[in-house]
Amino acid sequence: ALDGAAGGAAWPGASVAAHRFQCQPEAFLGVIRLAIAFRLLALVAWRRAPLLALVSAAAWATLVVGETVTYHELVEPLGVFDDAACASHSLTLPAARGTASRRVVVSAHLDSAHEFRPFALLGTASIPVLIYGAVEPLVAMVALALGAAFRGCKGLSGRIRWTMAAVTVFTLPFFLFFLGDYVVGASDNLSSVAVLGQLARTLSAERASGALSADAEMVLLATSGEEAGLRGAKRYVEEHAASLLAIDTSVIVLEQCYEASTLKLTPGEVFTNAWHSPWLGAVLTEAAAEAAAEKTSPDYGPLPAAVLPFGATDATPFTHAGVAAAVLSCAPYDRMPPNYHTKLDTADLVEEEALLRMLDVTTRAVVKLSHGGGRRESSEASVDETSEGRAEL
Repeated sequence: ALDGAAGGAAWPGASVAAHRFQCQPEAFLGVIRLAIAFRLLALVAWRRAPLLALVSAAAWATLVVGETVTYHELVEPLGVFDDAACASHSLTLPAARGTASRRVVVSAHLDSAHEFRPFALLGTASIPVLIYGAVEPLVAMVALALGAAFRGCKGLSGRIRWTMAAVTVFTLPFFLFFLGDYVVGASDNLSSVAVLGQLARTLSAERASGALSADAEMVLLATSGEEAGLRGAKRYVEEHAASLLAIDTSVIVLEQCYEASTLKLTPGEVFTNAWHSPWLGAVLTEAAAEAAAEKTSPDYGPLPAAVLPFGATDATPFTHAGVAAAVLSCAPYDRMPPNYHTKLDTADLVEEEALLRMLDVTTRAVVKLSHGGGRRESSEASVDETSEGRAEL
């Protein structure tokens, strides 16, 4: 698709590259099965071997919280899961003047997820089940520790154990959280990849009109492994850290795109503790305001901001590396998207207006960023701005 976009862009020097890497994509969700095994061991050993039970509960909590909640790669070094050859892909549109003084990266993940069985069966009701699953190992650790340290707490510890044993019937199906079947992923996230491909042609027209700065390089990045714990974006940042930090680089990550009226800025992500660039968010907000002033569609309006309450996006590795990043999405955060991570996530769910609106706002923002986007030059100002942004959040 990017090869076709490169040809359609008519951009001298445009090049497509594959960024290959090895990873264990099954590890991100596969740890759920390991965690359930440690859970069962903790319940069995609870009374007769409390120390073993406590260690099992700690391993259980570490796997759940460390790998699937906060997106750390804990089990990959152990080689528990099979390695796979993966690749992200980029289309680089070089600066017209040769050496670029700034770079704008627009990214969308091209991989789709395994079908999440709880989402397919329970829909929105699966959310409290998942929250309980994340909290339960921490409760088990506290109960075991209190029972071992205080004689008076043994009764409480025992009751917690029996409660957990009683709900085992609900947790065992999580062994089948996914069965290896991939979903179509139309709204998450092939729709944004479609925007990315069209953006190449749009930027070509902006370049021909002289709207783009001749000093800016454009990179359109389609990442792999986002649904496997952001592994593709992490590897890309690791591979290109020096060049990303060598010149002024801005990264716009396009996430789920299907409902036009929900276009929003994501200034931060709770699970990964990633708080994105306030000034880059301001550029996107300004671009959306300009688009709203020119359009009559009711879908156009001010760009709201909403922190991502769970999960993570490919913006996290960039932000953690010190690269200015922001997230643009056309999906609600206050309810479960329809058919999220199921086989029913098909193209008929994607509103054409959502694609057009995301493309419009992204194009306007990229043009602004190609000229610097009003970015402050001093590092002191950037630190102050980030602090102010976090305080507002």
